[in-house]
Amino acid sequence: MLTNGKRLNEAWEINDLFLGSREHDLLWRALKEARLHAERNYIIREANTAYRVDFAVMCREGTVGVTCGDRAGELPRAVRERLLHFTPAQIDASPQKCVEAIVTAAARLGGVVPEPITGQGTQGRRRGMVISEMLAKLELFKGLPEETLRSIAAFCDQVSFEPHTTIFAMGQPADRTYLLLEGKVQLALHATALSKPATVTYLETAGQTFGWSAVIGSGYYTSAAQAVTPVRAIVFRGRELMQYLTQNPAAGFVVMQRVAQVMSQRLGAMRKLLLETIIDCDRPPSALAEN
Repeated sequence: MLTNGKRLNEAWEINDLFLGSREHDLLWRALKEARLHAERNYIIREANTAYRVDFAVMCREGTVGVTCGDRAGELPRAVRERLLHFTPAQIDASPQKCVEAIVTAAARLGGVVPEPITGQGTQGRRRGMVISEMLAKLELFKGLPEETLRSIAAFCDQVSFEPHTTIFAMGQPADRTYLLLEGKVQLALHATALSKPATVTYLETAGQTFGWSAVIGSGYYTSAAQAVTPVRAIVFRGRELMQYLTQNPAAGFVVMQRVAQVMSQRLGAMRKLLLETIIDCDRPPSALAEN
């Protein structure tokens, strides 16, 4: 297995360690974001033959194999219907469409075998430990008992976004809350009176949170979030997080107190933005031209 120090530090499971081509990594991220459990660099043994694939998706009635590259290799006819091949151009154009094709192929084999629940199995336990260790270092959860961190880690995942990707849109139903690990995120308001989105703030410090509308508020995102640089974050399923904090008031009080501080800072930034907008609107045209 080829890997490097960066992969070792960021890996949440063994499959994250593989150092593949850009297209391999794009498809791997798309599979993870779709919550489609797969194995990398896997040998499939069936139909009296064995062959290596770049990705293998376990199904109830067999295995869907996926290879990537400019040309597909020759395989026995008996397994061809279970093997998909994507060129670099296809993956670059839309890794999501590739994932959709994999899901369709898996449906013909009885559907995907569910991924083990986080916390069960060797990879699940390791991933849960890695997430809880990450949480322990971040201000929002610093000082909480290890058992509490492990419980919260059970409904977290890691996600990544390419630059200029919209993480969520203003007014979109809110179901996830994010905790920044690496990169830069723009939070912006889209007001019809403005020619372009108004930036509320930029987040670029590990541990900063966004998307709290999934836990508190109306249930709709009140701003838009976009990746400015490559972004890596922990994502919480908002409803499950709120339910856990409600059932565990000691931890809930600490976390929500820190959330209140974050929200206060955001409201201050929005108030400043509003005042600047009002001042700009009140200025005569000549004053605006001078700026």
